[in-house]
Amino acid sequence: MKLLFISHRIPYPPSKGDRIRSSRELQAFIERGHEVHLLAFADDLNDLNYRVDLGRMCATVGIVPLRRVWAVARALVNLAFLRSLSRGYFASRKMRRMVKRAVSDNDFDAVFVCSSPMAQYVPRELASRAVVDMADVDSEKWRDRAGGANPLRSWVCSFEWKRLREYEYKVVTRFANTVVTTRREADLLDRLDEFTRRARLRTIAGGVDLDHFRPSAQSPDTVSPRL
Repeated sequence: MKLLFISHRIPYPPSKGDRIRSSRELQAFIERGHEVHLLAFADDLNDLNYRVDLGRMCATVGIVPLRRVWAVARALVNLAFLRSLSRGYFASRKMRRMVKRAVSDNDFDAVFVCSSPMAQYVPRELASRAVVDMADVDSEKWRDRAGGANPLRSWVCSFEWKRLREYEYKVVTRFANTVVTTRREADLLDRLDEFTRRARLRTIAGGVDLDHFRPSAQSPDTVSPRL
């Protein structure tokens, strides 16, 4: 298949957190013979150095630098208009133009999206062929932060929890499939009816490549210390 892969962070190298998951997903698509066209943000300008490596793996690669100061400013503008901060943080006219150009130049069989705020870039006509990997239900993190002592911070976090949760529900109901990491994450989206849960919500747990990460034959007690 010809796939459009949209990610909130450059999926390479697989060195930390969500990038490990997205990198393995990208690698799995390529190993199965799919033609992958990648569009991603780089929130660390050093990550732009990996464009060459990704170019060897993907049919095309488009990277948009995500400058924190402007991303925060966009988030605050969204807050002023009572919209989700997360969607504002990852909003970009350049990314939107790149997605539009990629869709115009290619007849994509499917779209794969990493992180719910990036779902805003999926064209309406491709919604029925799009899979969104939320990994976590991010709104729950904002809900947890809302319990702090600072009244202003608590209000902002509570606001974002509700706005982002509503958006996550829309993502699940709008796109072909949504993926989360655990059943607990899926259960957080408790306003979904049973049909939607069965038809559109999937769970793909994280894992360890046991062929690559094998335990040492030596027990910890017998390993010589390094000086």
